[in-house]
Amino acid sequence: MQYIKQVSPKIKGPMTILYSGSLTKVKDIDKLISAIEDLRREGLQISLVLTGSVVDVSPPKWVTHRYIKDYLTYVKDVLETADICVIPYPNTKHFWNYTLLTKFVEYMAAGKPIVSTDLKETGKLIKIYNCGLIANNWEEFKEYIRRLYYDRGLAIELGRNGRRAAEQVFNYEIITKEFLNKLIETLKLEEKYK
Repeated sequence: MQYIKQVSPKIKGPMTILYSGSLTKVKDIDKLISAIEDLRREGLQISLVLTGSVVDVSPPKWVTHRYIKDYLTYVKDVLETADICVIPYPNTKHFWNYTLLTKFVEYMAAGKPIVSTDLKETGKLIKIYNCGLIANNWEEFKEYIRRLYYDRGLAIELGRNGRRAAEQVFNYEIITKEFLNKLIETLKLEEKYK
């Protein structure tokens, strides 16, 4: 939390969409690019920024691909400047359907609304913390980006909800203190029963 500043989506004007991670077809990056391209053809002033080192998808010229090794540079120059963050992964039996993705918590910490495909664990958290929209298919994915583009108030609200959850639930300082307190309690109990 101490490294990621909350920066709400812009109230008006062009929007930047961010995907953080490897650019591979198995993660449906090609479908993400196609969906954003469709929205651009409709006249939405949106840009797409992709990060990551593994590339088996060649982004078109209008897409910005950045690979930044320094985490703090990524946070300041990429994450905090985005308006919407996306998780385009297919809902398969792959591990990302059942795990908490690091990028998800980073997106929340930055105060960004999240548009995700219907991944089991990510979807649960989006619903619990009301920090994004969950798409069942690519048409719905496009519709949610379109909705956030035209309803900036909703985009800002979802981003704020995510930041609040990141501060209260996914904050390493809080998690560490809780863990240490439980560990101390356990050790005291153990000592008591020796």
